[in-house]
Amino acid sequence: MTKIKFKPTGLKRVAALLLCLASLTAIAMPLTAHAEKSQQKVIRVGWYESPASYKDASGRRYGYDYVYEQKLAAYTNWTYEYVEGSWSDLMHKLMNGKKSRR
Repeated sequence: MTKIKFKPTGLKRVAALLLCLASLTAIAMPLTAHAEKSQQKVIRVGWYESPASYKDASGRRYGYDYVYEQKLAAYTNWTYEYVEGSWSDLMHKLMNGKKSRR
C-alpha cells in the first residue's frame, strides 16, 4: 500500500490566510464600535405629562415612555433634550418646525 503525501505548503498558505483575515477582523471590529460610541447625538424629545410620562415631586422623570427612551439611548448613544409643553403646543411646534428651547 502506498502512502499519499500531502504537500503542506498549499494547506499552510490557506490556513495562514484565514488566520490573517480573522486577526484583522478581530482588530477592526472594536475600533468601529468605539468610533460610533464616541459620537453622541442630541435628540430633542417633546415631554408632556401623561400616565406614560410624568415627573415625581423632586422633578425626576418617570414612566413607560422615559424608560423606553433610556433603553434606546443605551443602544444608540443618544442624549435626550426634553422640550416641555402641552400635547397641542408640542404638536404645533413640530408641525411648524420650531426649534425653540424651553
